[in-house]
Amino acid sequence: MAKKKRIERKVVVDTDLFGKPIRKSFYGFTNREIDEKVRAYQKKILLEEEELSNITFEEYSDFWVETYKVGVVSDLTLKNSYYASLKILNETFGQMPIRTINQAQIQKFFNTNKWRNKWQVNRLHQILKAVFDAAIQNDVIKKSPVVNIRKTSATPKGKQAYTKEDYRRVLEYAKTHPDGIGPYIILKTGLRRGELCGLKWSDIDMNTMVLTVNRSITFEDGHPIINKGKTVNALRQIPIDSEFCAFLSTFNKKTGYVIGKDHKKPANPHNYNARAYARFISDLCDDLPDIPRLTLHELRHTYGTILYQIGTPLDTIADVMGHGDIQLTKSIYVHSTVEDARCRIDFTKIP
Repeated sequence: MAKKKRIERKVVVDTDLFGKPIRKSFYGFTNREIDEKVRAYQKKILLEEEELSNITFEEYSDFWVETYKVGVVSDLTLKNSYYASLKILNETFGQMPIRTINQAQIQKFFNTNKWRNKWQVNRLHQILKAVFDAAIQNDVIKKSPVVNIRKTSATPKGKQAYTKEDYRRVLEYAKTHPDGIGPYIILKTGLRRGELCGLKWSDIDMNTMVLTVNRSITFEDGHPIINKGKTVNALRQIPIDSEFCAFLSTFNKKTGYVIGKDHKKPANPHNYNARAYARFISDLCDDLPDIPRLTLHELRHTYGTILYQIGTPLDTIADVMGHGDIQLTKSIYVHSTVEDARCRIDFTKIP
């Protein structure tokens, strides 16, 4: 008796992004057997399609951040950037099935959020695009609706920075003020406020004249959280000068935190800004009314600006400020003027 040969039948099961048919081979000894296999496959696909069609944006974005970001970026960046941005996106898209979201809805979202600053708008767009791109790669959707999106944002308020003259006046004032140590340290090192609150006396080596940034502090539910820093380059060593060492040597050093209650526990950066720094800046502006009222972050910004103005190489500024991107350092923390350029050009060497 002749052995039965298996029959192959190619069936169109889908189309690719360009509309080209995708075929799958089914095998059997009879047409009836192949028909049953085709029907079983189609039923399986329908069930999978139904399950995928019910996945909401919030469900998939949770999967995305857990899969692609947790363990890759710092906890601080995860909380303040990704989770914060997804919270905003979920207010609009969270309960919508991800397959039903279209380009018009996304454009409307950005139209109604144009009051946000440029950084926030770009971040929301970046994360939204990444979520939909990952959904394509994981066969959840076929195409991304994040295309040809017009992004508008509020006109940014330019960061202020002290002039060299005001910088020196504020440093001298900080030496005499009860709350002056924090502003002084930021103006001389460019620390972020979370890094200031995480600074310990043991991080400051007066002999080698080096300040080491080992941690950053945030608070959640009233409890301090020690982070490794905002970026991978946040943990760094910063050179300090003799003036810095001389001023800090006047304090009765403790074994704990430089800023904080009894130096045993770190200060909450938000509370420090609202209390100690608020007292300092109010007194400064009362006593020296011609000095601009700057935020804590603008003190950090001032340090980067001063470094640039005195001719410090950009890669050195990036290292000191804890940035990995020189262009970011230049665009965000540095104000360049024609006089700055004039100081850097040696006209005597031009033939």
